Amino acid sequence: MRGPVIPIVRPFVRVRVIEQMKGKRKAILISSNIAVVLLILAFFFMPSPVLIRHKDGAAVDPADGLIVIFNPIRDRQPEKAAAALLRLLKEGRCEDVVSDTPIDQEYKAYICGKEKAHPLTDWKLVDRTDSSEGSLLHYMAYRADYPPELYGNIWINVEKRDGGWNLTRYEAWY
Repeated sequence: MRGPVIPIVRPFVRVRVIEQMKGKRKAILISSNIAVVLLILAFFFMPSPVLIRHKDGAAVDPADGLIVIFNPIRDRQPEKAAAALLRLLKEGRCEDVVSDTPIDQEYKAYICGKEKAHPLTDWKLVDRTDSSEGSLLHYMAYRADYPPELYGNIWINVEKRDGGWNLTRYEAWY
């Protein structure tokens, strides 16, 4: 009759496997923490309002085929100033928007005439380019007399002056 069999190899194998698993978990945890820290640092040290911009070269309309991923921690003051101007346009107060701008009187009259003929209903920021002078914001503009799937383009250039953001250029495709 045989005596009890003592498994000598199995406990050592289990310990080794458990130690290897702990090592892999630790390595994964450390590398994922490093990746998160690097991403956070990249966001904080990347001054651009746009992280990724891709434009389909075959697209005819400036907003078609445009893929933009905005920096979530960008300075939104230029966007807030432009949105305030767009709200005034939506309310039909075009003269208030263009009154203090360096745009010539003929173009101001043209813009306000077009805005009355094609009332703005909604807009969506699709691109933004910053420079040392200010920000150029590109919007998709939805208008009351357009079908829901159709939009126009609006470009608003704002510059920081006298403690606030001021309109310096307005262009719209109707």
